[in-house]
Amino acid sequence: MEGEVTSATLGEFTAKLLDGKLQPHLKSEPTPETNDGPVTIVTGNTFDEIVLAEDKDVLLEIYAPWCGHCKQLEPIYKKLGKKFKNTDSVVIAKMDGTANEVELLNIEGFPTIMFFPAGEDSEAMDYDGERTVKGFTKFLKKNAAIPFKLEKKSKDQAEESAEETGYAKDEL
Repeated sequence: MEGEVTSATLGEFTAKLLDGKLQPHLKSEPTPETNDGPVTIVTGNTFDEIVLAEDKDVLLEIYAPWCGHCKQLEPIYKKLGKKFKNTDSVVIAKMDGTANEVELLNIEGFPTIMFFPAGEDSEAMDYDGERTVKGFTKFLKKNAAIPFKLEKKSKDQAEESAEETGYAKDEL
């Protein structure tokens, strides 16, 4: 209940509660002013617009800023976002699960990675594969509702990617 607590406001609140007319108050961070990085930032307020968009396949990481596994996944997930940056039908997204709530989600641990296929009545699925760029890419190719083709990496991009990860370019 928000606002001043009086017998009148309490009575009004209780009546709405019993009639099933109350909407739950869910946490949400402010909507980012820009969202043009390799990984799209989702908030409680933008979840439906971004994640449930019928014309996009969305891979969503729900993370906690203090989570060690989430921190370990961050550079891999960012690299995945860069890989799919020019693929209009696929969105690589993340949401801070400690600062945003969504009625649709029941998060039990961090990171939780879910896939939301494009389409009106599509069902979300948990991702439980390898937490590698290759693993995520394979999963997306198999499960995307909208077929896509990835741009081939130029020699310079492959070398830059190898430098970022410390792997030789033929190991990527």
